[in-house]
Amino acid sequence: MTNRARLLVLASGLLALSACGGGGAAPPGPATAPGVLFTTSYIAVPNVPVPVSPAPPGPYWSIDIGLVDPATGIYYLADKTNCGVDVFDAKTNTYLQTIGPAGGKPSFATVTSSCASIGSPFKGNTGSSSASGPNGLVLIGSTKMYAGDGDGTVKVIDLTTRTVTGTIVIPTAKKRTDEGAYDPDDKVVLIANDSETSPLLTYIDATTDKVIAQTVRTDATAGMESSLYIPQLKKFIQAVPATKTNKNGEIDVIDPVSHVVTAVYAMPGPCGPTGTALGPNNKLVVACGDLGETYVIDVTNGSTVAVITDAGGGDETAYDATTNRFYVTNSNNTSTGAKTGAAQPVTTVIDAGSARFMQNIPSEAHAHSVATYNGKAFVPLPSHGVAVYQ
Repeated sequence: MTNRARLLVLASGLLALSACGGGGAAPPGPATAPGVLFTTSYIAVPNVPVPVSPAPPGPYWSIDIGLVDPATGIYYLADKTNCGVDVFDAKTNTYLQTIGPAGGKPSFATVTSSCASIGSPFKGNTGSSSASGPNGLVLIGSTKMYAGDGDGTVKVIDLTTRTVTGTIVIPTAKKRTDEGAYDPDDKVVLIANDSETSPLLTYIDATTDKVIAQTVRTDATAGMESSLYIPQLKKFIQAVPATKTNKNGEIDVIDPVSHVVTAVYAMPGPCGPTGTALGPNNKLVVACGDLGETYVIDVTNGSTVAVITDAGGGDETAYDATTNRFYVTNSNNTSTGAKTGAAQPVTTVIDAGSARFMQNIPSEAHAHSVATYNGKAFVPLPSHGVAVYQ
């Protein structure tokens, strides 16, 4: 029996389940495998999993990037179903409001009425991922946020008032604006339009909200995924799932001022890199959209530190400094690591110190977002709301 199969068999028992935060009890959720002492609680979210009519297109709860502001302990989640950016208190596991819809706590915008019907400037879940939003979220300190939307724009959010205060139009973009990163040294945001025929990388002055440069990636053959600013390099890194040169994908190192790719780390095996998170000692975890594995590399030179073969088919990642763990949402994982295997979505936990696999927590399809704060991991589950592993 493989490690993957053995751990998924073990994962039939639930260690502990506490009451959900943010109001109301939640039904029993995915089991947690023994071996790591997690408790699981849930944060209730408006309209999730309460059904609505008419049913929205695509997966019912359509979410994307989640992140926590470490200075305030506020957790933000891009929520296309609820037409905005959900706001949670990560200290108390409580839903606070949704930025976008008028009134803060959204009634559901049905397919026939759209997000505009509840006063939101976001596109919401249109049934086409390339035209839906919000998607990527980029924190600019604790007072401002950029949110990529489905119409090729970036919505500017004032976090002090929790309102949308402006729109940045991405030149030549016709489809969604997705993930990005902020360079606090140069006050520059890098953000991607991944669904264009040739993906776009756009640089925005975060002090003026003006576009300052754009790169058309004619070499990229499978879109663009996550980006990060790496302080020790003073560079952005950009996950590129596949290029004409590197079919397995690559991590590009990009100068935020000259906008030049200064180094390319080709993935050593099948990957299609998606999410990235930086841990200690220059360790970068790289989720792979391809099935089979997850990588840990040295962000300074691209060398392989570890290959985690216990799960694959991942999207977003996060690092928690309190527990020194990486979390990878392998929501497309299968029981065999091949497309013919049975679906076995998991959230994978990796010890960041040793770069060794710790545990697979059974999850759900479309549960591809993760954020961490002070020993907690927040994973939105379409059937339950936000699962909190602690």
